[in-house]
Amino acid sequence: MNANSLRADSRRARVFSEPCPQTLRGLNFLSLGAKMARRIALTCLVVFVGLLVVADRPVAAAVFSGVETPFVVKPGIQTDPHVSGRYTVFTDLSVRSADVWYHDAADGSLHLVAGGEGVQLLADVSGSLIVYTDRATSAGDIHLYDIATGVDTNLTNDPSDQSNPTVSSRLAAWEDFGDVDGNIVVYDRATATTTVIGGAGDQHAPAASEARVAYLDEAAVKVYDADTGITSLVYPGPAQDAAIDGTHVALTLFSITDADIAVYDVAGNLLARLTLPGDQSSPHISGDWVAFEDFSSGTKAHVGLWHWTGGEVYFPTPSTSRQQLNSISGHRVVYTDDRSGDLDIYAFDFTFTADVSDQIGQLTALVQSFNLKQGITNSLDVKLQNVQAALAATKAGDTITACNLMGAFINEVQAQSGKAITVQQAAQLIQAANDIRASLGCP
Repeated sequence: MNANSLRADSRRARVFSEPCPQTLRGLNFLSLGAKMARRIALTCLVVFVGLLVVADRPVAAAVFSGVETPFVVKPGIQTDPHVSGRYTVFTDLSVRSADVWYHDAADGSLHLVAGGEGVQLLADVSGSLIVYTDRATSAGDIHLYDIATGVDTNLTNDPSDQSNPTVSSRLAAWEDFGDVDGNIVVYDRATATTTVIGGAGDQHAPAASEARVAYLDEAAVKVYDADTGITSLVYPGPAQDAAIDGTHVALTLFSITDADIAVYDVAGNLLARLTLPGDQSSPHISGDWVAFEDFSSGTKAHVGLWHWTGGEVYFPTPSTSRQQLNSISGHRVVYTDDRSGDLDIYAFDFTFTADVSDQIGQLTALVQSFNLKQGITNSLDVKLQNVQAALAATKAGDTITACNLMGAFINEVQAQSGKAITVQQAAQLIQAANDIRASLGCP
């Protein structure tokens, strides 16, 4: 690892005083790289609690439930999990310095991605694609591994240090320290082209989703769009830990008193902010949910789940052990846990049923956020107001009116798709409307 990478990582590292489990003592953290050392050290600091926090409004009709499953429990250290669908990739330090493995939830099997000389670590996954850092030499190189084909492709092979990769269905991105400051490099698999995102100061901590990469430019959050080649400012800072899913960016906001989690769209509009006592950080977003770490009890974090479109917050797992380093995909959150005395990988799969009235309110807010033509907005709003009015009849057993009104809402959105409403906006509105129909039990 070169001096630039060490400098950039150490500058961004959080410092804690609580001792780590016995299994961590004696590790040569420099051999793993400063970023991985930080991730392993942070794993020593967590506690989960089973708790529901409801912010600002009653949600008695909302139902949350789930099951925790041990994914990787064995002697030694398994850490830094990232999940996409059935696959969870992680770093295993139980045999050599560090190897990359993945867990397949379809059958519970474990598979080696990269081992051998040096260390392999800092991995990410999207679908069947895995990216990881290979430090067989002093400098890191980025590899792309395809689970479906078993093919491992070396994306970089030069003297400068590359690290901390991220991957989507289309893009791979990573930090490059070939210059004095760090840059983000984006490789587009669709066009086989490479783009360097540079500028004054450090560009770091990339997170990819589809054709976009969110990253930190010093302490500001920006998003690069590979389709347009345009980089946009999402939040001027100070911020940390940006994550992206589609057009939504979750990030950590810093204030004089504490740090909070918020969700913005890629145009820089604030969509939701979670305000809890103490610090919250390390958000990861998937659909309507953000997994994060809560430090309100001090230096020990609780991994929480925030239903950012509705406001509910859950801390669903036991408080008898430490968890951290979360990742989320759909309704599955994965994390590192030390309940066995070592560091292992666990998953929590959950289900959630929202209150129908809340869902309609959220869909109304989504319509308003798109700033459509006034006539279109008014027409859609009236339909949703009529659905709310029909809920009294629904509670008496008549769901036909409410279902028909939601069908009319969907029909109007489909008619305007690609015209007064963009195709992407229409898809979001129709998905939300269909979720309401499912909650109503519409045929």
